Amino acid sequence: PTSSSPLFAVNHDGSDVDGFPYVVGEKIKSGASLADMDGNGKDDIIFGTDGDNLYVLLDNLTVAPGFPIDLGNNIQSEPSVLNIDGELVIFTGCKNDNFYAINYSDGSIRFVIPTGDDVFTSPSYYDGQNGIEIYFGSDDGNIYAVDNQGSSLNGFPINVGGAVVGSIVFSDLNGDGIV
Repeated sequence: PTSSSPLFAVNHDGSDVDGFPYVVGEKIKSGASLADMDGNGKDDIIFGTDGDNLYVLLDNLTVAPGFPIDLGNNIQSEPSVLNIDGELVIFTGCKNDNFYAINYSDGSIRFVIPTGDDVFTSPSYYDGQNGIEIYFGSDDGNIYAVDNQGSSLNGFPINVGGAVVGSIVFSDLNGDGIV
């Protein structure tokens, strides 16, 4: 039941971290991200729920000011955090066919990328010639690539003929020095 949906944090010896399990009260269907969101040198926990909410749980077990943010449908992808020019930005997909970039400092939406279906993939980043590139997939069969302002990269989206259900991975498969 959602009234007892716990979030676990476990020490290296298998014991619970102090204060855990933490009862969220909403179902969590995907993983969480860790990042020092409040600048105190300790990682905080970022996660989405089937209650449509994006949370930032600070290391003192309080929810960050301005959070949770209701994205309007289930969040079933692992969020990710990127520092863009000093602003911590949370990226996450949603079951409402959108991919979101949210500024941590004030909880505002930096940009939204609409897709043709649910977004279950966690974003991947690549340091390209023009800066950080953000890649994600959708159940609409497309791989999307945007810059840190949400503008589509040239040639994207690319249709792969079926739902993109895993995160994008970069590699120089043919050994030519180009990813």
